[in-house]
Parts: sequence; structure tokens; C-alpha cells
Amino acid sequence: MVAATHDIHSHAEAPAPTLRAVLFEVGDALCAIEITDVLEVTRVGKVTRVPHAAPRVVGATNVRGRVIPLIDFRELCEIATEDRADAARLIIVRDGENAVGLIVDRVLQTTTLEPGDDADCASHCARQFSLMGRMWFDERIVVVVDTAKLLAGAEHAAEKES
Repeated sequence: MVAATHDIHSHAEAPAPTLRAVLFEVGDALCAIEITDVLEVTRVGKVTRVPHAAPRVVGATNVRGRVIPLIDFRELCEIATEDRADAARLIIVRDGENAVGLIVDRVLQTTTLEPGDDADCASHCARQFSLMGRMWFDERIVVVVDTAKLLAGAEHAAEKES
């Protein structure tokens, strides 16, 4: 007689997915962008205004010979823009074949985020653009930004305003 064997792990819940991300702050909001969307993080250099640019584009900058359009995350979140602190950084993300720079108040670190719950996020910033979801970091809710939807939304807003 053959005894039945059971895999004790077969009924265990699969671990919830985590996310490798660049963690940053804009105003009071703690946000993240999936690390695979980030090309690089650098200091905010000289910002050159671009005539007739989309309203969300605050200018452009040169990063190693490549002109990068810039979007100020504070403006996207409808947070009063003020003089940039020394901690401000430029997160350069993929936009299809191109790159776009997102100006943020401060980049904290790259980290692995834990799944969040469906708790309502009070951040005004979180309601301004499409989210990938919410996750947890150090007992704070993190707004995970879907850069493709964010950039598509900025382009759509530019088309409506022109």
C-alpha cells in the first residue's frame, strides 16, 4: 500500500509581490517609480524654458549631450512651486523611445516595497495622475506612479489646453 503524500506548501498562499523602486518625496507625498522605468537620477541642472512647449513641460536640460524635456512633479500635484532646494533631483524615465525628466523634491533611495492595502490615500498628489498602486515603506503609504500613464496623461492635458 502506498501512502498518500501531501506537499505542505501546496496550499500555502503565494507571497505577495514586492516592487523594486526609486523612492522620492514631493511635498508631503511619498512616491515611488518602478526601477525598470528609471534611466538615471541626477541633480537638476540648468533649466531652459522652451517656447510653445506643452503646459506641463517646464523646460529642458542637457544631460550628457541629450536634450531632456522636464516636468515638475510639484506642478503635476498642484503643489505650490517654490525655489528648488539643493535636495531636488531629476529622475529621468523612459517615455517610449525617448526620455523625460521628472523634477522631484528629494530622492530617498532605491528599495523593495511591500504590497499596500486599499486604504484611501489622502495625498492630493495621488489623485492627480494614474497610479500603479499603493505600497508600504517604513509604515507609510507610498504612491506608486505608473510613468507611462503619467506621461500619457500629461500629453492628453497638453492637447486639451492647446
